[in-house]
Amino acid sequence: MPTPPDPLLLAAGRIQDGHGSLAPVADARARLEAAGARIADLRLATLRDGWGPAEDAAGTRFRSGASPILALVRAQQLLRDGTADAVVIHGRDHLATGYGADERRALMAIYPVRSIPEAYTDLTRAFCARHGIAAGAYLALRDALLDNHARALAELGRDRPQGAALLRPVTELLRRVDCANPVVDLEAAVILARPDREPGPPAARITLRAAAVHTCAGDVDTIARYDHLAATVAEVEATAGVGIAGAFHEGSARIEAYTCYPPVPLAFLLATRIAAGPADLGAALAGPPITVTGGMNYGRAAWNLPALNGLVALVERLATGRERYAVVHGNGGLGELQGVALLERAP
Repeated sequence: MPTPPDPLLLAAGRIQDGHGSLAPVADARARLEAAGARIADLRLATLRDGWGPAEDAAGTRFRSGASPILALVRAQQLLRDGTADAVVIHGRDHLATGYGADERRALMAIYPVRSIPEAYTDLTRAFCARHGIAAGAYLALRDALLDNHARALAELGRDRPQGAALLRPVTELLRRVDCANPVVDLEAAVILARPDREPGPPAARITLRAAAVHTCAGDVDTIARYDHLAATVAEVEATAGVGIAGAFHEGSARIEAYTCYPPVPLAFLLATRIAAGPADLGAALAGPPITVTGGMNYGRAAWNLPALNGLVALVERLATGRERYAVVHGNGGLGELQGVALLERAP
């Protein structure tokens, strides 16, 4: 049988702290509904929904930092097998105004005997040991990551946040600014459709070329190898026929690496071969920004929604016509789930 055509990403939108709009998604949905299209809705869980399976039994609700990629994989399936003509992926979580500080803190305590920064400190140690990264070299990479994120902010016309509180140590390896900053109100959505149900020519024809998620057992040493992230990247590249590192280095691709804590984006650079090895990580970070949002450290995004926020930002970037490809990375749990998706704008 012939390979089904890649889904079209018709529209994307987001509202962050009251700024922005979901109108492009609503308008595309209205046109599809008027044409009789069957539309499936996929939802991303909130912090209040709690910690549990990454996907519900119906395959319509997803949680974890990889949840947007899981939803993209499900959307591809629904569109390609003819179950739906279009799919809306939607997430909304008002962490800043919808929770009290005590409630938010309690819900974020997902590990019984340690905090999330403490768990990521253990992961950082294991990652550095595996790759022979000495303590001083790690601290330099930690700073280089923030410099890289600041260059993404500069592209957006925003200044780098300052203040002594950001540099306050959280653990012996992590400062407050090195940790994810999810306390923001965010709602975001994208709509995908089968090409034959396109409700009119979009401003930019963007296709979802590939999306994949791989998992591993949850022990720190296994996660720190990031073999499952390398396998995810390899599947996406093989499906799309695109080398991520080559496209990024030649300037035809932008990426949104998941930047919750330093080892995660560093592992992504190694898995994609944007950095050929640990010794090349510093040079990679001195190059183009590895996010378009400023990362979770500066750009912020609520709980399960950072990759959705990055996906919308990448769609907005592709619509300007400056690059051909966009790659978004999702990291679930402590890193047990790794998701990657690749978009392409038609020349």
